[in-house]
Amino acid sequence: MPDRPKILHTMTWLAPGGGVDRNVYLTMRDLSDRYEMHLAVGCEIHHHEFDSIPDLTLHVCPHLERRIRPFKDFRSLLWFARLIREEEYVIVHTHEAKASLIGRLAARMARCPFVIYGLHGVTINDPVSPLQRWVYRFAES
Repeated sequence: MPDRPKILHTMTWLAPGGGVDRNVYLTMRDLSDRYEMHLAVGCEIHHHEFDSIPDLTLHVCPHLERRIRPFKDFRSLLWFARLIREEEYVIVHTHEAKASLIGRLAARMARCPFVIYGLHGVTINDPVSPLQRWVYRFAES
């Protein structure tokens, strides 16, 4: 086991001014002296302030994006499961609906001992199709 336990945070994307980004940033910054912090995000990165966190490792999943894309989402699941298994995270802390669903399933596949689900907002208020609304409700439950 490493000197500091590894924590993986998952997010779908990084955007300017996002409350989720700020919450994750503060959590990671405040715990980086006790834990080895990793952040895994999708390929939509519009900005990030995470460079100021010492020793943060950023992983970018080339398949994860905000829209529901079954083939890419399945590839994202496999990508996250492999990352979690190879890095041997002690905790996976998921954020945002899509990254949470994929991250929780991947953590289970990789047998991660602890998973924290961070619900930061309600996704289903966005203008989405009935199918997307059902998927989001399933993911949030």
